[in-house]
Amino acid sequence: MGIKAFPVCLFILIFSQSYAQQPNIGAISGLVKDSATKKGLSLATVSVFKLTDSSIVSFKLCDDKGGFEIRNIPINQPLKIVTTFEGYEVDRREVRLTASTNYPIGTILLMPTSKSLDEVIVKSERPPIIVKKDTIEFNATAFKTLPNALVEDLFKKLPGMQVDRDGNITYNGRPVSRIYVDGKSFFNDNYKAATQILPSAIVANVQVYDDKEQLDATQKNTDYNKIINLKLKQHVKKSTFGKVSSSGGTDNRYELAGAVNFLRDTVQLTLIGYKNNLNRGVFNSSEMRALGAFNRSQYKMSFNGDRNSYTFNDISFGGGVTAETESTGGGINFNHAPTKNTSFYAQYFVSHEDGYTNENAKTLFYNNDTINEYKIKNQFASIKTVQNLNFGLKSKSKSGNRNLTLNVGNQWSTINSTTLNTTINSDDKVGEILNSNGKLDQSIDPKNYYHALYFFSRLFEKNDKYKAFIFQQSYKISQDATNFLTEIDNLSLIPTPTTSIIKQLRIFNPRIQNIINRLVLSGWRAKKFDFSLASNFDVNNEKNTIVTYLQPIGHINYDSIDANLTSDVSVSNSIFKVTPQLDFEIMKYTLSIRPTYFSAHQNLNISNKLFDNYKNIYTYPLLNVLFYKRGGISLSFNQQVNLPRARDLTPIMDNTNPLFVFNGNVNLRAEKATTFSISYRKYDVKKQVNFNSELYYEGTQNPIIQSVKILNTGKQEIKSMNAGNRHSVVTRLGISKSFQKLNRYNHSVNLNLSYQNMVTPTVFNETEFSQKVNVFQTTIGNSFNWQDKFSFYYSYSYTANVNRFTNNFTADVLSNVQNLDVEVTARLFKKISFNTTLLANKIVYENLPALPINLFINPSVSVYCLKEDKGEIKFIVRDLLNRNNNFSRNVIGNNITETNTNVLGRYFMLTFSYNFKTFKNEKNNKVNW
Repeated sequence: MGIKAFPVCLFILIFSQSYAQQPNIGAISGLVKDSATKKGLSLATVSVFKLTDSSIVSFKLCDDKGGFEIRNIPINQPLKIVTTFEGYEVDRREVRLTASTNYPIGTILLMPTSKSLDEVIVKSERPPIIVKKDTIEFNATAFKTLPNALVEDLFKKLPGMQVDRDGNITYNGRPVSRIYVDGKSFFNDNYKAATQILPSAIVANVQVYDDKEQLDATQKNTDYNKIINLKLKQHVKKSTFGKVSSSGGTDNRYELAGAVNFLRDTVQLTLIGYKNNLNRGVFNSSEMRALGAFNRSQYKMSFNGDRNSYTFNDISFGGGVTAETESTGGGINFNHAPTKNTSFYAQYFVSHEDGYTNENAKTLFYNNDTINEYKIKNQFASIKTVQNLNFGLKSKSKSGNRNLTLNVGNQWSTINSTTLNTTINSDDKVGEILNSNGKLDQSIDPKNYYHALYFFSRLFEKNDKYKAFIFQQSYKISQDATNFLTEIDNLSLIPTPTTSIIKQLRIFNPRIQNIINRLVLSGWRAKKFDFSLASNFDVNNEKNTIVTYLQPIGHINYDSIDANLTSDVSVSNSIFKVTPQLDFEIMKYTLSIRPTYFSAHQNLNISNKLFDNYKNIYTYPLLNVLFYKRGGISLSFNQQVNLPRARDLTPIMDNTNPLFVFNGNVNLRAEKATTFSISYRKYDVKKQVNFNSELYYEGTQNPIIQSVKILNTGKQEIKSMNAGNRHSVVTRLGISKSFQKLNRYNHSVNLNLSYQNMVTPTVFNETEFSQKVNVFQTTIGNSFNWQDKFSFYYSYSYTANVNRFTNNFTADVLSNVQNLDVEVTARLFKKISFNTTLLANKIVYENLPALPINLFINPSVSVYCLKEDKGEIKFIVRDLLNRNNNFSRNVIGNNITETNTNVLGRYFMLTFSYNFKTFKNEKNNKVNW
C-alpha cells in the first residue's frame, strides 16, 4: 500500500466508525424548565454521578428547548442526577437503570433563586460545565490528566476546545486570542506560554468568553475571538515549577535545557537556558510545550529542510537558518499585575547561533527552443548573536473609561557569514557559457527599536451611551550597517574564453523609519445605525548611504571608489487616509460601509548626478464593504494601494553577486489591489461539527515584479517593473467533527479541500507572458486519545499543481506533492511510554527525474521514575532508516529550480529530564495535588 492509499483508507475507516451503545449501557433523557414560566432552560447542565464515590459518569447541556439525552450510562448502578443553572436552585435525584434502553426522567423544574450557583452547590457535585450569562466555565477537576500534564493537555479534553500541532487554540470554531490567569495578563499575552508552562494541576476552573475588546469601532468581524481565563485553585499562592533536561548521543550530538518558573500570586518570573547542536529550537512553535516540558514529542521535521527553529516577538529560541546549527541562549521574563486593572512585563533574551549549509541548486530557464541551465554550489557558514530587551504595560481606569497599552522593544544583532560559490551556466545549444568561482563575505550589525501605543477614552456618557476616542501609534526604526565583500574569478567562454577578476567592497547603511498614527472617533448611535470616523497619517522613510570600493590591481586595500555605484539614496513616503464608517443593522445582519480617501506622496532623492530625482503623488477613492451575520455568512469587498518599495525604486545597481545583478526602477507605479470574499461558517455545539467555506478573489493592477534577462555572457540582469494585471481565485471547504466521552476518549476528524487559480505576469528576456497556475489540495486528519494510554494522530495532504504558460516556448509543468504526518503514543504500562513519529514526503514532476522520497521515522521509549513521574529517561532514534533528505523543486515563471542541502542524518540519543514543582498556600505550607 503506497503513501497515497494508506491514509485515505485509514481516514475512511476511522471516520465511519460508530460509537454504538453496548448491551450493558443505557441512556437518560428529559426536559429542564423554569418552575414559574415553564419555559425550557437552554444550556442548563445535567450531570450524572456514581452514588457510591461521587465520581462523574457523564453530562449534557440542554438544547434550545431545555431537552437533553445522556448516553452511555451504566445499568444496575446507583446514580445521582444533578441539574444546575445559574440563578436557580439545584435539583438532585437518584436513579438506577435496569435495562439498556432510554430512561425518560420526565420534566425537571428548577426554582429561581437570588443566590449564586457557587452558594447552592457542593464541591463534589460541581458539574463539568456551567453557563454563566456570556461565560462558559469548565470544572478542571472533572477532566482527568496525567501527573505531568500541562494546561494545553487539559484543553484537549474540554468539549468544543481544539489545540492544533502548533499549539493554536480554537473554541467552538473561533480562535482564542488571549489567555488570562486569575483575570491578569500572563507572559505578555503570549497564550502559548500560559498553556505550555502552567501545570494543569493548579487550575480550578477554565472560563471562556468573547473578546469584545479585540476590535476598535471601525474594525468589524463576523464573530468575536475568544478569551480564556484560568482560575487557579484557591490555596495556590506560591508555586515553583519547571524542567531541566540533559541529552547525549552519537555523532557528538547533545542538548542541555532548563526552565524554572516562579509564581507568587500577581508575580510571574521565568528563567530559560539552552544549548544544543541538534539543528533545532528547544522551544519551537510546534514542540514548545514550552519552557515547562521540553521535547515530549522530541522531533519534528519540516520538508523545507531539517531545520526547525522558533521565534517569538523576534526572540530566537535556537535552530537558525543553516542546515547544521549549534545554538546557545537564555533569558528572563518578568510579569507583574499589582492590581486588577494594571499589569506590566519586562524580558531580556540572548541567542547565539553558529552553523553552516552545503547547498546544490539547479535552475532551468526555458527560452524559445533553448534551455539555459545554472548549476550553483554554495558552502555557507554563519555566526549570529541577537539580544532582545522588551517591556510593556497595560492600565485601565477604575471606571473602565480609559485604557492604555504600551509595548517597547530593542534588538541588537551581529551577523557574519561567508559563502564559497561556484556557478556554471550552460545551454543545450552551445554548451558551457560561464564558469565562476569565488567568495562572498557579509557582515551586518542590525539595530532595531519599536514601540506600540494604544489609548482609549470615553469622552462623555449619557444613558449608557457614549462617544469614544482611540489613538494608536506604531513606531519602528531599524539600522542595518552592512559590509559585503565580493571576490570572484569569472571564466566567460562566449564569444571567446576570457578571464575576469572581480574584487569589490560594498558598504551600505540603510536607516528605515516606519510610523503609523491612527485616530478613531466613534459613538454616534441611533436605533439601528452607527457612525464613526477614522484617520491615518503614516510615514515611511528610508535613508541609505551606498559606497562601493574596488581593489586596484597590485593593491591590498579596497580604496578606489566606483562613482557609478556610490550614492546617498533617500526614499520618503507620507500617507494620509480618512475613513467615515456607516453601520446598519438589518434584521440579524450588519452592513458596514467604509469609503476611504487615500493620498500619498512618494519622493526619491539621489546624490549621484547620473540619476534623476523622483516624485509621485497618488490620490485614490477606495471602498470597503462588509455584510455579515455572526456565526453565519459574510461578504466583503476591499480596496487598498501598495506603494513601491525603496529597493524596487533605487536605480543604483546592486552587484554584490556580479552574476545576478539587480536594478531598481524610478518609473514604477503603485499597485492597487481589490479583494472580494464570501464565507460561511457554522459550528453545531450539540453535534460538535464545525463547517466552513470561502470563496476569495484578488486582482492587482500594475503589480510590481522582477523581470529577468540572461545576457550572452551567461550573467543575469534583474529589474523591477510594473506588469499586466495579476489575478487569484481561491475556494476552500472544511469540515471537522469531535467525539468525546468524559475521561474515556477524545476523537476528532477533519477534511479540508481547496482550489486556487492564479494568473501571474512574468517578464523574461524582455518578453511578457503569463503563468497560469491551478492548485488542488486535499487534507485529511484524525486524532484519537484513549485515557492518555494510547493516542494516535495523522494528517495526509495531496496537492496537484498544473502550470501553464501563454508563451510558445515553455512547456506545461504538472506536479503533485504528498505529505504524511503520523504520531503514535502508547502508555500501556504505568511507567513506560512508547512514541513513534513518521513523516513522509513525495514530490513528482511529469517529464522530470523523480526526487527521492523523504521518509523520516523517529521512535522513542520513555521510562518514568521518581515520585509523581518527575523523572523521565528517554531513548530516541532519530531518522531510523537514515532516509531524511532535503530535496525541493519549484516552478517560478518559466524556470524550474531544484535544490538539495545537507541534513544531520541518523543518530541515537539518551535524555534524562526532571520535572520539579512545589505549590504552597498562603500559610507557606506545601500543597500536593
